[in-house]
Amino acid sequence: KEFVSTMRRTAAAFATTTSRSFASGTPTAASSKIDLGWATLESDLTFVPFALPRLRKLEVFASRSGAGHSGARSFARSQAARLRYQNPDAEVMVRMSKEFPRSRLVVELDSGDPLEIDVTAQRASKIAQQLLQAAGVAEEQLEQALAAIDSEEKARAAKEADAKAERIANGGKVPGFQFRASEQPGKRP
Repeated sequence: KEFVSTMRRTAAAFATTTSRSFASGTPTAASSKIDLGWATLESDLTFVPFALPRLRKLEVFASRSGAGHSGARSFARSQAARLRYQNPDAEVMVRMSKEFPRSRLVVELDSGDPLEIDVTAQRASKIAQQLLQAAGVAEEQLEQALAAIDSEEKARAAKEADAKAERIANGGKVPGFQFRASEQPGKRP
C-alpha cells in the first residue's frame, strides 16, 4: 500500500512541470502530463479480479524444475503480483526450491485455519480456480477471473506461436540479433 502511494506521488511530481504560455510568455502549469506507465501497470494488475477480502495469508510452494510443477510456477509468475496488489492486507509469499516434492498452496482466511491445496500437475488456471473457491468468492467473480485468465493464456500462446513462426522463417535465428564473424580470428569485428 505504501509503495503504491509512493509511486503515485512520484508520478504526480514528474507530471507537474512548467511550460511557457504561447499567448503571454509567462510560465504556467503544463496541461499535458508525462506518462510513466502507471495506468498500464494498474490495468494489468487489476485485469484478473482477485480481490479476496477474507484472505489473510497465501503461500505458494513450487519446485524450480520438473514438469509437474510448471503450473504452480506459472501461477506464481503471473498471478502473485495481482494477488498482492488487490489484497494489500494479505501476506502473499512465493517459495521455490528444488527440494519441494510437490507443489501446494497454503491459504489462511479470517477464520485462522490454514487450508493446504495440492496443486502438483495442474494448470495455472485450475490453481486460480481452486484458490478462488477456497476463498469463497461469488460465482460471478469466479467466472470473470477464469475468463480473464483464459484470454490471457490464449494471447500468450498466440504470441509464442508467432515468435516460433518468425524464428522458423529466419532460418532458426533470433529476430533482431545479428552475429558478425570477425575477418581475423581473435579480433573483434
